Amino acid sequence: MSIPKEKMPSEKSAALTVLGEIALGATTPKHLALSLGKSPPAIMKQLSLLKEMGWVKLGEKKGKFQHYEINWDRVVSFCLSKAPRLQYATHLSGEVHDLRRRLSQNERFKLLFINYMMERYRTRKALLETLGFCVVPSVPEIMENFEESLLYLLPKIKVKSKTKEDKELLTLLKKWAEFASKYAPAYRPFELALKTLGFL
Repeated sequence: MSIPKEKMPSEKSAALTVLGEIALGATTPKHLALSLGKSPPAIMKQLSLLKEMGWVKLGEKKGKFQHYEINWDRVVSFCLSKAPRLQYATHLSGEVHDLRRRLSQNERFKLLFINYMMERYRTRKALLETLGFCVVPSVPEIMENFEESLLYLLPKIKVKSKTKEDKELLTLLKKWAEFASKYAPAYRPFELALKTLGFL
C-alpha cells in the first residue's frame, strides 16, 4: 500500500524523533513514551507510520512488552533517494540511479550511514538535554548535511584497510562526490543570477 506523500517522514516529523529514540535504545512503546514525554497513543501513532513505511518492524516480545527494530535497509534506501544533489543529478545522468543502487547494497556504506545517523541522534539528544529544545531536521536536510560533509571530508579520508569492500566503498563515495560537486541545486539560483550580471 502506498503512503500518502504528506505522511512520508521526509518532512520534519515526530516519526523521525521516535526513530532516533529507537536507535538509541528505547525500543518499546512504554520506554519511548517515557523518553520523549509523550502519551502512549501518540507514540503508537508514530510507530504505526514508521511500520507502514517499512522503517521499523516488530522485534522480540518479552512478556507484555513489544520491542521494535529499525529496518536500516529501508531507511538507507529512502534517505539516498532524498539526497538533494543526487536528486538533482538524476535528471541529468542515468549513472546516478546505478550509484544509488550500489550504495544501498553496499554493507560498508550501510554501516557508515548508520554510524552517521547514530551520531546525529546522540548530538540532538545532548542539545535537547542542554538547551531544552532542538529542531528536528527533515530527511532532505539530513542528506544535504551528509553530502556537504562528504565533499569536505573526502580529501582527508585514509583507508587503512585494503579490503575489497573498503576500496569499493571509497570508489562509490568518490563517485558521489563527483556528482555532488557538479550539481548543487541550492546554489543554482545564485549561479544563474551571477551569470545575468556577467560575473560567471
